[in-house]
Amino acid sequence: MKKLLAVLLSAVMMFSCISVMAVAAEGDSYTKSYFVSVAPECQEKLALTSLSGTNYVIEGGTFQFTVEAINGYVFDQTTVLKVANTHYEADVVLGVESEYGYIISPDADGVYTIENIEEDLYIYVANLEKASFADLKDFLMNMFYFFLNLMKWFFGLA
Repeated sequence: MKKLLAVLLSAVMMFSCISVMAVAAEGDSYTKSYFVSVAPECQEKLALTSLSGTNYVIEGGTFQFTVEAINGYVFDQTTVLKVANTHYEADVVLGVESEYGYIISPDADGVYTIENIEEDLYIYVANLEKASFADLKDFLMNMFYFFLNLMKWFFGLA
């Protein structure tokens, strides 16, 4: 039994080596790929969704994605996304005078695009705050008054 297992294992290893060698011989050149991800410090605040379905990009390629605030965080007018090619501490990249990385903005559909990628990239987010109870209370009060005014209008009481 052990001998049969050893023979099968050898055959599998030999086959996989042959197929790997065949792929390497057929390919004309090696294509590098890079990875785009949310910086570790920002992963609890931000979810990134690639439009291509993968976060890997071939060298010189384009990466398109959308982002969503998660875990109770909300976007506002001051929220900024920044891309850096090396993982630094978030406060270093997002500092006011930071020379690391660059700010990116979405198009009209909320899609961010990074072109000509030649290294691994990290996405950082600044000014993304947790929604407060006061914000929720204001929202609910506004909805209540809207509903109340709608009912007044509907029943002709306004």
